[in-house]
Amino acid sequence: MTLGDALSASAPPWAAPLGAGGCEWIVAPPLPSGAVVPATLVRMWTEDGFMRVGERSPGTRLPRRCPELHVNGDSSFCLGRRGYRVEDAGELAVFWQDLGEWLVNEQRAERRGRWPAGRWLSHGPAAADRQADAEAGAAAIGMADEYARCIEVDDGWFAERLKEGGRRVRRGAACPRGCLDLTGSPVRFDACRHRASVERVLAAERARRQAEADYFAAARRAGYRCCGRMPGCPLIDRRMVA
Repeated sequence: MTLGDALSASAPPWAAPLGAGGCEWIVAPPLPSGAVVPATLVRMWTEDGFMRVGERSPGTRLPRRCPELHVNGDSSFCLGRRGYRVEDAGELAVFWQDLGEWLVNEQRAERRGRWPAGRWLSHGPAAADRQADAEAGAAAIGMADEYARCIEVDDGWFAERLKEGGRRVRRGAACPRGCLDLTGSPVRFDACRHRASVERVLAAERARRQAEADYFAAARRAGYRCCGRMPGCPLIDRRMVA
């Protein structure tokens, strides 16, 4: 089965092939409101057995590259941390689903100036791995929402610790999980059985932030410039001039 045949077999109703071959498509997934995302012409290809997708003519509707909109340096779309194997029909179905969600998120991000809450993606493989570590650790101790606040809006307990330079929590401070002892009194953080787990999440987030800083430093050295579509872009001082 060719790539075009495999894509056609799993394509959703909001995607239609352009011409023969089945590797170029027009895609316009629906928004929750019932409207649709502006139609985008994309091409799909494989790299080391995994699916890749990007605009058919990069820079037409989307920027050629934009970290904040998750368009990679080669103009492919960053759909997330996972890969999609071409020979696996189930993964191709997930690929289409994730592409639709990415297009919806991109449209919302362009309107609102930030990637949608709950869909936040770190930049670069190293930062993405540290995000996965922190998310898993936070979920295991019931602090997933607290970590989401940290990574998405730079607020909450984890964010405050990092703003303080990540120094050790003061002796006698209450556990950030809200743990109580047998009498119903707050447990001190230095005595909490979850302390090491909380500190591992904090360390993973500190490493994630450093990895993102390294990513943008490398982007600057490579000559990346801000497309001007996202107000919080770390490359805003290198905005492209029309």
